[in-house]
Amino acid sequence: MNAEHKVQAWSILILLSLIWGSSFLLIKLGLEHFSASEVGSMRIAIAFLFLLPIALLRLRELRRADIPWLAFSGIVGNLTPSLLFAYAELVISSSVAGVLNSLTPIFTAIVAASLFGSRFSRANITGILIGLVGAVGLVMATNNNQFDVHTGYALLVVLATICYAFNGNIIKNKLSHLRPVTIAAFGFLMAGPVAIIHLGAFTQLSQSLMAPGAMEGLLYVAILAIAGSAIALMIFNRLLQMTNVVFSASVTYLIPVVAILVGVAAGEEFRASYLFWFACIVAGVFLVNNVPGKRKKQYKLILKKQKPLPLQETE
Repeated sequence: MNAEHKVQAWSILILLSLIWGSSFLLIKLGLEHFSASEVGSMRIAIAFLFLLPIALLRLRELRRADIPWLAFSGIVGNLTPSLLFAYAELVISSSVAGVLNSLTPIFTAIVAASLFGSRFSRANITGILIGLVGAVGLVMATNNNQFDVHTGYALLVVLATICYAFNGNIIKNKLSHLRPVTIAAFGFLMAGPVAIIHLGAFTQLSQSLMAPGAMEGLLYVAILAIAGSAIALMIFNRLLQMTNVVFSASVTYLIPVVAILVGVAAGEEFRASYLFWFACIVAGVFLVNNVPGKRKKQYKLILKKQKPLPLQETE
């Protein structure tokens, strides 16, 4: 990757962190007016309607072999995490959800290595760990070194990060021949109808929309759907095509940084210790983006199965 592409990749990564850094807050605001099931499904349904014209205009780009992977991306990579995060944030804080979301690069690397044969340099692996330490340390520093987790709801976020890990690898390895906008449009085309059916059959959305303040909540969810899902996914797909899956997933390390900077801009206290954790995160992401040269040793994240030694003949 040349210098121009590196600058572009980092610019996209920062833009994504700004968009997704506000998503946890928007989810919380949406949950003040709607149930978790309604927020998660509406997020996908609105993104589907927003991208539907694009999908219809690009039907000719769709190949039969792409349909299962696009359906996987839409349902497993978008609809399922949307519901899981909404249910999780009924109990856990957005900061805890942000920390747990930082597990995404680790799971992404594991999936890439075990299922797609990807290899990573020692610097890449070190970067994953340093970035994770930085993200966890930063959030703990903002919460007076407390990290209260409700295990059951926390596991929902962990499951969502595993979904993200599979989705990123599928897009990178199975759908890279499609344009980023096309992948996003058809992914939501597959998931959108499922979300709409779920809203109509399994929620009380019509009643929720009649409640006081419902339109304000709908606005929060619409912003979340259009900016945080539809547009952000198109940008993320572009980043996946430019870089490796782990660097793209490392956007989750930057999300807590964005949340803290937004808080500082709103008048919250800034502590000097934050700078150390900021440095850890940036260093980790930098190392993750380190592309090993041909002479540098590369590592797989799983052990290879050793072939059995041939039996020696006995006299």
